[in-house]
Amino acid sequence: MGITDEKTNMEKIRCCQSIVDAIQADSKRPVCHLQFSQEAFRITDSHLGGVLFL
Repeated sequence: MGITDEKTNMEKIRCCQSIVDAIQADSKRPVCHLQFSQEAFRITDSHLGGVLFL
């Protein structure tokens, strides 16, 4: 294998990035669904960004 047969670092990076892009495109899926409400919270309700209930 001669020097001309080897890929440059930039070509290797582009190749790796295309593989990562393909994997990400094939594995995209929703992971959760949030539903917002204007109702007041009860002590047993859970909410994002608030104080934890123990």
